[in-house]
This record gives sequence, structure tokens and C-alpha cells, in this order.
Amino acid sequence: MINKESIEKVIKRSLGTLEDKINNLSQTNLNVQDIIYKQSPGILERGLKFNSEYQKKFIESDLKRVPLSSIIQSQYGDNYKNASSEYTAEQFQKVINEELTHENVREQDFYPLLVDKKTNIIIDGNHRHYALSKINSPYVVVLYGESGEPENLTGEDIFDITTTGMPYYDTMINSTIKNVVKYFKKNKKLTFEIEWMSPEDYLKEAYYIPYPKRIDKTPPRLHPLTRMMIWDTRKSLVEKYKERVLEGSKMPMPMLDYDKFAQEGRHRAVVAMELGVEEIPVLVVRTYNEH
Repeated sequence: MINKESIEKVIKRSLGTLEDKINNLSQTNLNVQDIIYKQSPGILERGLKFNSEYQKKFIESDLKRVPLSSIIQSQYGDNYKNASSEYTAEQFQKVINEELTHENVREQDFYPLLVDKKTNIIIDGNHRHYALSKINSPYVVVLYGESGEPENLTGEDIFDITTTGMPYYDTMINSTIKNVVKYFKKNKKLTFEIEWMSPEDYLKEAYYIPYPKRIDKTPPRLHPLTRMMIWDTRKSLVEKYKERVLEGSKMPMPMLDYDKFAQEGRHRAVVAMELGVEEIPVLVVRTYNEH
């Protein structure tokens, strides 16, 4: 857990190295954060201390200058692009055009982004990410945090494979009907089985399943997390599920129903991804075709 001593250690270890790197960059290679840090190094230090308030769950951190394209936004729609982020983008452009300096900008707009080291997902700084993207900044200064959560968790550790949390689907896996598989084939024209897949693959299927005509098409060139986020998963719900898992509870397994073109479990898949789980159990239902 980050405390005053450890954040001071981060600042001492990382700040000087990053400042030296920025000071050695040519003027043409500076991004908007670099320009402000070069004008006022204290803004970078205050940004680190500000971000430390968000890092109660982190055990270690690192300050880096990285390609903007490597960082994954965690908000979409109006939560990402709004009046505040547009204002930040305007300020960034004015700094680049030398219309503003560190003395007359909103300082917090230039703080490093706080990013999860395992997933590259933004913890704090989505508006700044949007603004940097809008002005086509190639780089961004981020403060990485490494979570102190349990390692080497498996799908069995966090999912209950006896339930999907939905009675209709639970009758398939917990039915008292003899030869339940044959029963569903004959009477419901359905097949089902529990399949193991990566959280990323589940999210991809969850994105396409409501659009059956798209299923066989080549997916767009987007990170699976981006495709998932288009569906507007709620971070508050992901954190709620994660907290329960870390307290020892198991989540119902997700499902994919290709017969009804339905899915349930995107938030649970994101929890698994954030906890480093490689494979998750998924109840997969398909239309049975005798021929």
C-alpha cells in the first residue's frame, strides 16, 4: 500500500530520471506535458503527490514517458469526451502554440495519468487522455501502479460453475432430468456445454453476439478492452464484483447464447481480466441442427 514514505521514494527514484530525459529532448520532440514540466518541474512533483491519493491499493509505482497508443481508456461516451476534456484539449493546443505557459494553465490538466501496470488501463486521467489524443500527442507521462491483489488466480477460484445466476440457464447445468442433454436437443433444439476461454475472447464474442451477421466477419482492429468498453461497462460495478471476489466470494459464470443472440457476464469477464485470470468458464448455448 502506498504511504508517504513510499510515494516519496517513487518521486526520488523516478522524478530526476524523467526530468533529465525531458530536458534532453529536442524542442520538436516535446509533448505538451513535457513543455509544462520543463517550464515548471514542480508541477510534475505535485502531480505525483496528487496521484498518490488514488493509490491506496497499489504497492509499487513507476513514472514513465510512454506512447499514448499503449494506454487504454477506461471511460467512453460522455464520460470521456465532454466539456471538461474539450477544454483541456484547448489548453493543450494553446500551450503548444505558445499562447499559454505554466503560469496561466489549470495545473491538474498536466499531471501524469495514473495507470494500472498490469493492464495499461487508466485509473485516473481519462479526460487528459482524450485531450492528448485530440491534439495527436505521440507520448504521455504516466504513473504506473502495481496492484497488491492476489496473483495466480484461476477461473475455478473466482467463478461458481454450478450457476449462471439465471434460472433458465441453470436448468441446463443443474437439471434433475435424466439425460438432460438429449432432452434439450429433442425438446428445445438446443445444445449446451461449459467452455473455457480467455476473458478477452469472451468480450469479443459478447460484442458480436447480438449481431449474428457480423459473427463471421473479421473483428475491427481494436484492443479487446476497447471493444468491450464500447458496451459501456460500469467501472463501479466491476469494482463491486472485484471486492466481493477478493473477500472470498465466487461469481456466477458468464454465458453466451447463440440461439437467442444473448450474453451475460461482461463485467465479470473484466474482473477476471483485471485479476490476471487466463481462462474463465462460460456456458455456451447453440441451436441444435440434426443435419
